[in-house]
Amino acid sequence: MILTHSLMLSAIGLMWASAPEPSFRAGLVLGAPVGLSAALDLSPRFAAHLTLTPPSDRTELGSRLDLVYRPPDLGGELASIARGLFWFGAGLRWTLEAEQDSAFGLRVPFGFSVLLPAGEAELYAEIAPALVLSPELEALVEAGLGLRFGFF
Repeated sequence: MILTHSLMLSAIGLMWASAPEPSFRAGLVLGAPVGLSAALDLSPRFAAHLTLTPPSDRTELGSRLDLVYRPPDLGGELASIARGLFWFGAGLRWTLEAEQDSAFGLRVPFGFSVLLPAGEAELYAEIAPALVLSPELEALVEAGLGLRFGFF
């Protein structure tokens, strides 16, 4: 699992290094999961999304790492102050359970973002069917609303 996350992070790092003007946004997501959310634009069409979930009654810690694709011109302009973006991708989910083995799985996120000018802020909604592969096979759906603020 650590090797898989390392390989995915290495690929994201290579794409980010070659991006003309990368931007980074961070904030909060509410829903399933609740946690800290970050987005790193790798190119005009690709971005990496990371969510870290805090400890709860059932879990010690969790993370979701997605590589998402934004098709051109599907979101369009929303008035003159914002731009909408549809996106979809593939990712990994990992949760350290409180009383059992870690849960590892795959997810397929779909979402819509509203970006304010100059990348100052992003309001987004996502839904992600997920398949937990270990310790037991389980299908679930994660969904959330989030707000991320731009840093560069």
